[in-house]
Amino acid sequence: MPIRIACTAALALALFSGTPRAGDDLRAWTHRAELSIPAGNALVELPLPPDIMDLALNDWRDLRLEDESGAALPYVIDEGQPTVPDNRQPATAQLNAVFRPGEYSSVVTDFGAVHLRTHLLVSVEGDNFRRRARVEGGNDAVTWNTLTESAWLFAIPSPEGPRRVERISLGNANYRYYRVTVYNAADDQATVKIRSVEALRREERTGEYLPVRLAGSTARPHPDRSKVTWIELDFGLRNMPLRDVTLAFAEADFSRACEIYGRNSATHTVIRRIEDAAPRPVEMETPWDQLGTGTLCRVSSGTQDTEGLTLACPGRWRYVAVAILDRDDRPLTFTGAMARRLNPKLLFKHPSGTTARLYVGNAKAETMSYDIGQYVDTLRRAGTVTAAAHAVVPNPNHAIPETVLPWSERHKALLGAALAALVAAMGWVLWRQGRAIPPQQPPTA
Repeated sequence: MPIRIACTAALALALFSGTPRAGDDLRAWTHRAELSIPAGNALVELPLPPDIMDLALNDWRDLRLEDESGAALPYVIDEGQPTVPDNRQPATAQLNAVFRPGEYSSVVTDFGAVHLRTHLLVSVEGDNFRRRARVEGGNDAVTWNTLTESAWLFAIPSPEGPRRVERISLGNANYRYYRVTVYNAADDQATVKIRSVEALRREERTGEYLPVRLAGSTARPHPDRSKVTWIELDFGLRNMPLRDVTLAFAEADFSRACEIYGRNSATHTVIRRIEDAAPRPVEMETPWDQLGTGTLCRVSSGTQDTEGLTLACPGRWRYVAVAILDRDDRPLTFTGAMARRLNPKLLFKHPSGTTARLYVGNAKAETMSYDIGQYVDTLRRAGTVTAAAHAVVPNPNHAIPETVLPWSERHKALLGAALAALVAAMGWVLWRQGRAIPPQQPPTA
């Protein structure tokens, strides 16, 4: 009996098991591009063309490379993010903190040594203010050189907490000591306390970011929210790996909180199922994803203008929208925008030839993971060559691969007959065992 049950279980497992997953069939990819590669054994860098990014999935998992023979080429994506982070340095000491009631507060900060610094981050108390600041630099804390006298610090109230502008540009200053003076705003009743000062050396490699062509823009009142201006930017192609967007306005003095949004399509199609009717496609507006919040500001003075009109745009988008919270102020006059994007690259080795193919466009593609990601930095230090992509064309071999159903799905009738036979056999075995049991004798008196 146990042997029969084990054989039956094995048969059931065989009937219900599916076929193993096959490797990538590149006929399922909709487009491809020929690549030209310089001869040699160096690591190959291929800057991703915008039309490839437009056809790809948002996370780029459908990119595939093959060599002349059709063999897969392992690769890794360098997204082009800055490799040198901001170098923040708190002051080692704060000296001579002084104030004049109702007028200003001042502090001398010591950073310990002479180094190149590009910004100061000045934190002052308060959650709703606009205060002018003056910064001087020196190397002996006695003699001072004025670096800026019309910088502005902001804090703008919002439901999520105050949005602050605390960064003061120094150009390229090379001092040990910095004297920071913050002037009281007209409605400041008490002494303004300078809480902390940090120095920042911001390093950006030349050529790290590329300009993005703006295909169109609109500015109008928000359709659903009062006292909000809605600016939409269209960059023409999907999945642009944006770095930031800079807006331009006609007004000279303003400070507005804002929200940043992104999406890759204006509309999308969904299949709506209706009772007693065939499902039908319905076109719907694509919702916006909120990317963050920020502050747009510009303050003009007789000696220097201070402005912050650049907003970070993390992610990959075709459309970017900015909601400007006007409150009771007049809407700003939008005059234009510009944007920068990252410069992502495919990195791979192809020592045996000078041509390859890049495939793109498969919604069912799976994410690939190759060993080259573990040692690509070592290869890169040894030198690289740059590949060029030719025009993207439809894949001439494109065809939807036939789905191979599991054996159990392809032979449902046989499976049903086998299960019926199994039930009958088990019933017969139970009947035989029941007959083999001797009848129980009644107890004797």
